[in-house]
Amino acid sequence: YARLFHNKSPEEAGTKAFKWLSRGLEEAMLEFIGKAKNKNFALRVCAYEFSHKGVLNAFKKASDAGADVKIVYDCRKEQPQKTSNEAIKTAKIGDLMIPRKADENFISHNKFIILLEKGKPTQVLTGSTNYTSGGIYGQSNVVHIVRDPEVAAQYLEYWTKLSTDSPAKK
Repeated sequence: YARLFHNKSPEEAGTKAFKWLSRGLEEAMLEFIGKAKNKNFALRVCAYEFSHKGVLNAFKKASDAGADVKIVYDCRKEQPQKTSNEAIKTAKIGDLMIPRKADENFISHNKFIILLEKGKPTQVLTGSTNYTSGGIYGQSNVVHIVRDPEVAAQYLEYWTKLSTDSPAKK
């Protein structure tokens, strides 16, 4: 980075710096979300930190195209709740959101997106990446895409439990 962008901040260096820092991660996430292109598709999402403008806009675009999008996100502590809620409001996707508030001493540190086609889970994107600029550009995070309906179904079962906002088992 230092050799290519002369130690400028990504904001100063511009789009090429962000693309380099993303290492294909942002592009893979946006492409995955973009598969939900009409009413035959649905996305079920779990997120901890949730403020990356491009990701939020991709969810809105999928919803606007007719895909059924539902997003469970952590809403227990002041942060990341405040930042996430501001970004959600700006992106105008509040109607897609399901806040997790049960058990305020815990966090919902989940990070996955399930793609459903005609009501059936087909694949899942998961990994260590929060849906934030820091998570995508500033850390050595990864995402994996698992194209296995059985694995996607297991994630969907877990998502369904989380979406009820039930307390964690201790």
